[in-house]
Parts: sequence; C-alpha cells; structure tokens
Amino acid sequence: MTKDEDAVEPCKLHTVLPTSIERGISLSGIDTREPVTDLLYWRDVKASAVTFSLLMLILLTLNQTSALLVYSYISLSLLTVTVAVKMYRFVMQTVNGTQQPNPFQDLMELDITISEERAQKYLSIFLSHFNCTVVSARDLFLVKNVTETLKFALFSWVMGYVGSVFNSLTLVIIGVALAFTAPAIYEKNQAQIDQYWGMGKQRISLFVENVRATVPGLKPKVE
Repeated sequence: MTKDEDAVEPCKLHTVLPTSIERGISLSGIDTREPVTDLLYWRDVKASAVTFSLLMLILLTLNQTSALLVYSYISLSLLTVTVAVKMYRFVMQTVNGTQQPNPFQDLMELDITISEERAQKYLSIFLSHFNCTVVSARDLFLVKNVTETLKFALFSWVMGYVGSVFNSLTLVIIGVALAFTAPAIYEKNQAQIDQYWGMGKQRISLFVENVRATVPGLKPKVE
C-alpha cells in the first residue's frame, strides 16, 4: 500500500458533520472572510445579534402559527418600514426643497448575488458530503461493519426518543441557538475543550475495545 493510499481517510458518516472538533481542524484554518463564519463567531456583534434575533423570532413564531401567516406578517412589516422611510424622505424633500439622498442607497449597491466561482465551491462541498453520506448509509444498512451498524442503530434509537419529546421545529431552534453560541464558546476555550474532548474519546475507545474483546463476533480480525 502506498503512502498516498494510507493518507486517504475512508468515508465515514461522522465526516459529514461540519464540526471542527470532529474533523480535527484548528480555528486558524477557518476562512474568516466568509460572511456566515463572521456571523457565527460574532466578528461583528451588531450584525450577529440582529441575525440571531431575527432567526429566533421567525422560528419561535413558526412554532406558534402557520408559515404563511408568518410570511405575511414579516413581508407587511418590512414594507411598512420601507414605505414609511420613503414617505418621510419625500416630505422632508418637499418641505426643504432640496434633494434628499436615498436612505437605502447602501443596500441597493450591496452585491447579494452568488458568483459562479463560489457556487462551484459550495457545489463541490455538497457533492463530497452527499457521496460520503450515501456510501456510509449503504455500508451501515448492509452491515459491512457490525460495530458501526450497532452504533448507528443506537443512534437511531436515541433520535427516535428525542423525536418523541421534541418536534422538528424545536430541534431547529435548538440547532440555531447552538450554532450562534457553540463556535464562540469553543474559540474562547479551545484548549480546555480539546483536552476534555480527547479524554472523553480515549475513554470511549477503551470501552469499545473492552466490548469487542468480550462480545463474540466483534473482535477485530487478525491477519
């Protein structure tokens, strides 16, 4: 087996998860120029606070009423604000007799389109994760590895229990809250979290090895 083949990491389901801890990627390797990364790591506190508040407001409202009603209220609220600002500009322009600048000029000039280069980049990432997920699912359901399949069965059972307690929208709300809090907490306490994470992984590995050595049929094959 060549060195290149040894360096290739086999496709596993956990590689689909976008967590820097699981992938072993340091924070220095993250592209902080990405707008989403800036929001999640609170580079601009005002922008992150506004985005987080709006997302939580929308999700909490969706949890209480229909999506169409939420869409209607949000659209009408935004239109009310923009029309009121436009009317105020028109009144001030009429009273003063001077041309007033467009209050939305900065937003009008903001580039909100997705470039072809960035679209190709994210498409490549999506295809990589999608293919990994499909291959992993095939191996798990066809019991290619008994240990991995048992872990997947346990995970599915836990998800069923969680689903009986929380609905999907509640899980999305929890996910958004974690997305805006966990990265910042990890960045500030990376050394301590990595230390405890490593200790936890080591104990889990020892437990799995003990189970493999005890349960017949789970012992690793010796060539």
